[in-house]
Amino acid sequence: AITIDDGAHADLINQTLAHLRDYDVQATFFPMGSWVELYPEVWQQAVEEGHELGNHTYSHAFLTTISEERVKEELTRWQDAVDDALGYKYETLFFRPPGMDGFTSLNNARTKQLQQIIADKGMFPILWDVELVYALRNEVATVARITEHVLSNARGGSIVLLHFTHNDIAALPGIISGLRSRGLEPCSLSELLLYDFEV
Repeated sequence: AITIDDGAHADLINQTLAHLRDYDVQATFFPMGSWVELYPEVWQQAVEEGHELGNHTYSHAFLTTISEERVKEELTRWQDAVDDALGYKYETLFFRPPGMDGFTSLNNARTKQLQQIIADKGMFPILWDVELVYALRNEVATVARITEHVLSNARGGSIVLLHFTHNDIAALPGIISGLRSRGLEPCSLSELLLYDFEV
């Protein structure tokens, strides 16, 4: 599954949509609610073109640093921003914790509390197994290096984490064509995780 986090100015979102359109791929975006508020039209277009959105909080808040009430507020404000942008109540099953904060260990009380809050909102947390920020932190993340890293590490069932940065988005065509050459079909989270179920 191709997942892309955070958000960016409208031109980079449009570039992302153009790449995905060219390669006939649906992806899952995890924009911050604040970015959705800034550029509602591009996120509306993304959904109209078959992509899906997941909750990534309104302001990219790290969940272990804020109160339970604030966590709920961050989730609700994201939902409100998306509903306003699309003009209807948007349903998502997916939540991605900013920075994986609160989900690095699944056995502590705070994580269980967060899981319950997310479940009460009708979602479950989505992490990843292929990412770039930490993996390439000690080197220059060029388009070629980003592409090579994803293609070297992605397997059937992988969830790839990209961000709305110029190099990550410029790497999309190479990532998509490279995955296909290895017999892997890029898709959205729903296509990967809910394939046998009605969405």
